[in-house]
Parts: sequence; structure tokens; C-alpha cells
Amino acid sequence: MVSPAAIMAAAAAWTALCVSFLLSRALSETRWLQDRPNERSAHARATPRSGGVAIFAAWITSMSILALLSKMSGVDNDFLMFAMFATIAFAVGLADDLLTLKPLVKLAGQVFTAAAFLYHFDPVSLPALQIFGDAAANAGAYALTMFAIVAFMNAYNFMDGVNGLAASCGAFVMAALAVASVGAGDLAWSMTALMLAVSIFGFIPTNLNRGALFMGDAGSQFIGFTIAALAVVCANSDAGPVSILFAPIAFMPFLFDVAVTLIVRAARGRNILSAHREHIYQRLFMAGVTHGGVTSIYLCLTAISTALAMMMTLLHGPYQLIAPVMLTAAFIPLALFVYRFTNPASSAGDDDRFTRVEQELRAAAE
Repeated sequence: MVSPAAIMAAAAAWTALCVSFLLSRALSETRWLQDRPNERSAHARATPRSGGVAIFAAWITSMSILALLSKMSGVDNDFLMFAMFATIAFAVGLADDLLTLKPLVKLAGQVFTAAAFLYHFDPVSLPALQIFGDAAANAGAYALTMFAIVAFMNAYNFMDGVNGLAASCGAFVMAALAVASVGAGDLAWSMTALMLAVSIFGFIPTNLNRGALFMGDAGSQFIGFTIAALAVVCANSDAGPVSILFAPIAFMPFLFDVAVTLIVRAARGRNILSAHREHIYQRLFMAGVTHGGVTSIYLCLTAISTALAMMMTLLHGPYQLIAPVMLTAAFIPLALFVYRFTNPASSAGDDDRFTRVEQELRAAAE
């Protein structure tokens, strides 16, 4: 006999998928929030960047269904509070899409979102900080958790530069987190992660196949915050905690790319905050790898990282650090290979590359 929880999850997931897919297709036909090519773009013509609206609408609708139908004690309140903070993150991203916020204003919005979240939900416990005393350990836990949330919001945004890359990897990892959470006995947050995975999945066909719609900052900020926040609440779950290292290890291809790019740019004396095309995935694209090819590479790497994250849950204590060390050791030679044989193209090369991309898009549209 099918349980009420399964029926509830299926109904919410189906709703999320339909809302995301249909709204994405509708928004792709509009001229609202046009994204014009700039110095870090991988597209050659103005494209709507309102896909985040579709993803958020699908997720918040499914979350509302879960909150309304769930009979589990205390879950409704947590669902609603979590959804409220995710809505704040979405609003910050949408404001940036609409108004092009200054970096410090956008950062302030991210910090406020993380701080508001941690006012209601506890930060990740860090036993190593206890040597400084309870007060210092508590303050350090809040500061480091807030930093991690804000950092991941920006990292996820940085990696949203090729069709399907951020969306497909985000959906994959959230589906895996849903499995890990339900395996640990935490059905509530498992459903929350699953709804996010399905909401992103409904957006992917419009984004990946035709490049007809981007998620924009509204999407990347909302998804980045929700992933980081879910990692925190799953790690603190009373029902059955999931290691706080699960999400960072699963997203190691993203975090490694961002870290290496920032280090290299800083070493070369370049402004690490300015727009550029020097991420590893951007170098692959500028070297001639297609959107689908770059996305496939990163999705495969993310699948490997996620598998290690799942296996890591069987280990305890410092042994869990084996996975990130192994992945870093494996990614370093891959990064050196990419840096050795690719370079950010010159302006003329960029134009040639954009011309080819535009021709591919037009051919696909016809």
C-alpha cells in the first residue's frame, strides 16, 4: 500500500516539474530580463534570463503543498521558515537582474539572507572550536557557517556561464542529497531537496537544448542559497544528520574551478571581482567544446564526486576528509592540462567563437 507521504511527495514533485517546464517555455518566448552578451558571456545574442523565476515558482509551489498536506509535528513551521529565507535569496537575485546592484549591495543582501537564516536555524557545530571556550566556539560556528553560505552562493553564480552546467549539476546533487537524507531518516528535508531537484530539472530542457532561457541571478542566488542552507539543516537534523561535508564534496568540481581561477587571477595581479572568461569551464568552451560537451564533463565529474560523498557517509571523523583530498589530487592534473592547452581567446577569437555559437543557435531554432 502506497503511504500518504509518498503520495504527497509525488503530487508536489509532479506539480513542481510541470510549473517549471511550462513556465520556462513561456518565459523563453518573452523579452523580459534580456541578458546581453558581456565580457564573461558564452552566448552571442540577447536571451531572457528569467529562468530563475520559473524554478523558484515551481519550488515554492511544491513547498506550499508539502506544508499544507504534511501532518508531521513541527514540520510545517520549518518548511515555511526555510521557504521564507529562500524567498529572500531569490529577491536579492531578482533585484540584481532588474537593477544591476553594486557588488557591495549584493553582498550585503547575501549576508543578510544568511544571517536571517541562522537566526532561526542553528549553525553547523564545530567541536574543534571548543578549545577557545563555548562563547568563542558559538561565535565561530555562526561566522564560518555564514561565510560558507555566502561563498557558495557566489561560487554557484560563477559557474552559471554555460548552458545546462549549473542547473544539471545542481539537480543531480540535490537528488543525491534527498536520497542521503531519507536514508538517514529525515523525510522532511529529503523532500525539500527533492523538490529543488525536480524544479531545476524542469528548467533544463529550455536552457540546455536551445539556450533559449537563462536562470539569471534570481535563479543562481536562490539555488545557491537553498543548497547551502539544506546542507546546514541536514547536518543538524535530529532525525538523522547528513555529514556537513556531503554538499562540498559533491560540488568539488565547482569549488575547485572557482578556487583555482581566483588563485590564478590573484597571482597574475588581476582583479578577482571583475568579470572574465578564465574559469576552467570557460577555457574549455573558448577552446571549442560545445555547451553540451562542457556540461557533460562537469556532470560526470560531479557524479563521481557525489558517489564519493555518498560513500564517505560510511566513514567517521577525520576519515571523511579522505574524499576531498582524493578529488583535489585528481583534479589538479586535469586543471594543469586545461591551462596548458587552452587560453582565454583574444577579442577576435571571441568574436569568431560567438559567431559559431550564434550560427549553431539559429540552426537549432530553425
